Amino acid sequence: MLVEPKFYKASYRQNDIWQVEIDKKLGLFDIKNKQFILEPKFDDMYNFYNKFIGVYFQGKEGLFDINNRRFVLEPKFEISSCGGTSKVGLNGKYGIINDKAEFIVPIKYDYISSCFSNDLSFVSIKNKMGYINKNAELVIPAKFETVTPFKYGFAQVKLDRNKKFGLINTKGDLILPFEFDSIYYIEPLAKFSVEFSEMREANKDISASKE
Repeated sequence: MLVEPKFYKASYRQNDIWQVEIDKKLGLFDIKNKQFILEPKFDDMYNFYNKFIGVYFQGKEGLFDINNRRFVLEPKFEISSCGGTSKVGLNGKYGIINDKAEFIVPIKYDYISSCFSNDLSFVSIKNKMGYINKNAELVIPAKFETVTPFKYGFAQVKLDRNKKFGLINTKGDLILPFEFDSIYYIEPLAKFSVEFSEMREANKDISASKE
C-alpha cells in the first residue's frame, strides 16, 4: 500500500493526484510521490472549467494549476463564473478573467457583471454604469444610474434611479426614450409598458403597448 490510511475522505483528481480530507479540511496529495502538493487547510475545492482547481480559504478563493503545481491566482479573491468568463474581486475592485485564468479586464472597476451578453459587460465607475467589450474598452460611457445585461441586442437603462426606463442598442444609441415604468421581454418580441410604438432593429420586431 502506497499511502497510510490517515485520510477521512479521498477522491481522485488526475495524474496520481487525490483530493483528501483531514479534520474537515481539504488538500491535494500526490499518491505516487507520497507528498502533499497542497496541504489540507482549504474549506472547499471545485473544478474551474476543467483546467484548474478552485479553492476556498478563509472566505477567499484562488485557482491552482494542478499540472504545474502552482497557484495562478492566490486564494485572496472573490470569483464568480458565467459562460466562460469569471468576475474577480479584490479589495472592493473587480475585473474579469477567461477560462485560462488570464485577465481580459483588469481589476479596477467598482463593480462588473460576471457575464458578457451580446459581447458586452456592464461596469460601475464612480457610481455610474456603462458597458465594456471583451477588449476591456469602454464602448458605452458610464453615465447611467441603473442598467441591465443586453438581451436581443438591447439593454434597459435609467439616467436617474427614480426616473423611467429607456432602451439602448449595443452602440449606445437610445432606441426607446426614458418613458417606461418597466420593460420585459416576450420571446421573440419585446413588450414595453406605458406607450405604444413599433420599430425594427436588426431584423427584429419590437412592440410596446400601454398597460
